[in-house]
Amino acid sequence: MYQDEDALLDAIYHGDYTQAFKAMNALSHFKVPRKFTNDYQNYKHYVTIHNTLFRKEVQRASVHPAYIDQLSTSFTCRIENATNKHALTKIYHDMLRKYCLVVQNNSLNGYSKIIQAALNYIVFNL
Repeated sequence: MYQDEDALLDAIYHGDYTQAFKAMNALSHFKVPRKFTNDYQNYKHYVTIHNTLFRKEVQRASVHPAYIDQLSTSFTCRIENATNKHALTKIYHDMLRKYCLVVQNNSLNGYSKIIQAALNYIVFNL
């Protein structure tokens, strides 16, 4: 299970939605220990944890915190307002897609810290 979770997080880090989706499907075959007696609560907990894990991978991919905070906060609110497991599944799939997209469009990995700072300054001050 941990190997599949690592594959999922690595796919997020690289912004690779196809691999993230495959890893998510592989993870879905494992039984996660129940924290609550209610299946909805368990799944909500699972989706919330993955929102945090995805956020950290995007941060590791050198995406500016402004993008990360906006995306993570949006998903936190959506998760909190979800009323059933189907809605949470839709949110989870959307999380995969959008976290991969934010890495594809905003990762500054591979640039030196000085270049990252310069690019961020330009983007956020134009």
